[in-house]
Amino acid sequence: MLLVASLIVFRLTDKKNITIPFVFLNYLSYLLFFSFLFDRFYQTRYGIFVNYWYIVVVAVGIFVIYSALHQLLNNRLKYVVNLIVLLLFFNWNQVLLPALRNANGVHPITDEFHYEMEAAAQYLLEHSKEGDVLVATNIDEFLFLYYETDLLEFEKVFRYFILDSEKEKVINQAVLNYDQGWIVLDYQQGFLWEQPLPFEDFELGAKTVIYHGRFGDQFIYHWGE
Repeated sequence: MLLVASLIVFRLTDKKNITIPFVFLNYLSYLLFFSFLFDRFYQTRYGIFVNYWYIVVVAVGIFVIYSALHQLLNNRLKYVVNLIVLLLFFNWNQVLLPALRNANGVHPITDEFHYEMEAAAQYLLEHSKEGDVLVATNIDEFLFLYYETDLLEFEKVFRYFILDSEKEKVINQAVLNYDQGWIVLDYQQGFLWEQPLPFEDFELGAKTVIYHGRFGDQFIYHWGE
């Protein structure tokens, strides 16, 4: 879309180079999007799209260093130094950490919580039965994406979301209206931000909901047969 808009501007202004209108429209589009349409909490990685000034700073820096080395060093040595300087511009921690880190918890780059969900998924796959319903924050997506589990195997899937003003009704509706099922809440929505359920068996209506424990970063409950 941005490329098409840039081409239109290029045609209207009869310019030979679309770089400037493309960058401008790209910047303006992201600025408008983050200002009026973005409804997610802000992170540094989102704002980087509207900070194109750093490209100019880096480009000027590289040019100045290259020009100085070109004047001061001989041909063979300047290529080695240029390569070293170029490598120094990379933030190797940011480049390698996403590829090498395989731990759950808050990720140091994205500041997002990365869940360990394998244990909970295995437990559900081993113990769930036909006719079960599922109340979940994110384990349903994990089952579908990594195990290619057809969620239609559950009679119904309820989504529990902490920002939903009627989230308490989701659990009540599932437990009171269905004979058997599972409640699986993740660490953040089931404990860190608030604790909607006790870490023990509890009564809801005439039914007993059994706390099965914490599996990785998921808390599992069950009611019914």
